[in-house]
Amino acid sequence: MPTQRFTRLQEEKKKKISEAVIHEFQRTSYGELQISKIARSAHVSRGSLYTYFRDKEDMFLFALNQTWKTMLEYNKRKLIENGGDYWEMMFSSLQYHLRICKTNQIYRLLYLASENAVLPYEAAFSRKRDEEYRKYKEWICEHTARDSFKDLTETEFSVLQDTCQSLLMVSVQMYLHDSNVESVIERDFKTRLLQIKKGACLSR
Repeated sequence: MPTQRFTRLQEEKKKKISEAVIHEFQRTSYGELQISKIARSAHVSRGSLYTYFRDKEDMFLFALNQTWKTMLEYNKRKLIENGGDYWEMMFSSLQYHLRICKTNQIYRLLYLASENAVLPYEAAFSRKRDEEYRKYKEWICEHTARDSFKDLTETEFSVLQDTCQSLLMVSVQMYLHDSNVESVIERDFKTRLLQIKKGACLSR
């Protein structure tokens, strides 16, 4: 993750470097990425870049974590836009992922476990990801219109979120692996989401 020197940079410069790092990892595979391209895009020297990040893996961890946070923030925005409708948020999330996951290398690594496992960052990223996801679920629980979930405890709603997130992940993996038509993936996802919704909305 970034060094203390990076965190002390002016916001404008920090943003430019962050965007350069993330953009390059999004468009290029880990093995083919060139640090010099990131430095040129950020308008800093290669040497300066290594004072902000320890090495290439450190830059990648940063890009991976920022992409994960962007995904979660997208869901938050959609939940608010849809008046707290959790199900509409999840369907919007699927559409968002399908639009960009084919060409975005970071998304491929997030969703394709077989590719993800070959790199040495997994443990460090998993710890950060799990913490961000826990906070995200708490936020979603607080801002979801709970009329349909009034009989669910917070723990049960947390499990429901995990179930829906797993469904989303499987749907994106199918899209990436099998070249399924986007409309077919969306249809199947919506059908399964409706089944989960019916189960969640049943009175106990």
